[in-house]
Order: sequence, then structure tokens, then C-alpha cells
Amino acid sequence: MSQYANSPVICNLIDSMNECIDPAGSIDDFYRLAFNVKTAQSFGLDIWGRIVGVNRNISIPPDDIDTFGFKTSPQAFQPFNSYPFSSAGARFSSYHLSDERFRLLIMIKAAANILHATAPNINKYLRMIFPEKRVYFLITGHMKGRYFFEFTPNKF
Repeated sequence: MSQYANSPVICNLIDSMNECIDPAGSIDDFYRLAFNVKTAQSFGLDIWGRIVGVNRNISIPPDDIDTFGFKTSPQAFQPFNSYPFSSAGARFSSYHLSDERFRLLIMIKAAANILHATAPNINKYLRMIFPEKRVYFLITGHMKGRYFFEFTPNKF
């Protein structure tokens, strides 16, 4: 066996195979595109979304669906056996989040999954969601709190 150890043909074949199969570039790409949530792109973000339990496509129920309920002003509720309890199964439209918005949603959901829900932490979440707007959470009593938005939030 030692007679083949220094064979130039075999050494060149091994070197060529090593260059073709070298996984270092693939490992770096996987880390950058999938594993690191701060640099991950679509495929990697979809994996992270499944891990933390959020979806890139958000279903939006239509505003004009009548459902069973109790509205006081204007009086528009419907009795039993007239309308469904919810608009589930209705013609939902879907909103596809961009990579940056989906990354933000993943980070917020991950933080909500692992951090303690105190007023300071909730205010940190709100600053992550609305970085350039005034929104805050105040404790208003025992086991009571209130969100204050100093702007009108839009649907997205």
C-alpha cells in the first residue's frame, strides 16, 4: 500500500475530488441563508417560521361578511340560525409578507415565546414592532393593562 502513497496520479485524483466535494462553501452558505435568522432568506425564513409557529401568508377575512354577534352601535346583530358564528371558510384573501417583515415577525414571536411578559418587556416588543411610532403598555390595575397607540394602526 505504501507504494501508492506518493503516486502523482492518485494524489492528483484525490486533490481534484477534494476540490469538487469541499463542503466548506456549502456550510457557509447554509449558515448564511438558513441557520442565521438575521441573514436568512426566503427558504431559511420559512424554516424559522415553522420553528416558532408563524406563517408567511396571513389570511385576511373580508370586512363585509355578516356573522352572528352582538353589536350595539349600530344595532346590526343577527339571531340564531341566521348567520354563522365566524367568517371561517369565507373567501379569505391572503397577504404575503416580505422577507424583512417576516423576519421581524419571527423575531417578535420568538421573543414572545421565551421572554417573561412584564410591562417593560411588552414595551420592548412594541418598540420592535413600531420602531418610529409612539406606542406603549401601561399597567392599570391588578392583572390589568392597557395598550396606548398615539397613531392609528393600519391592517398591515
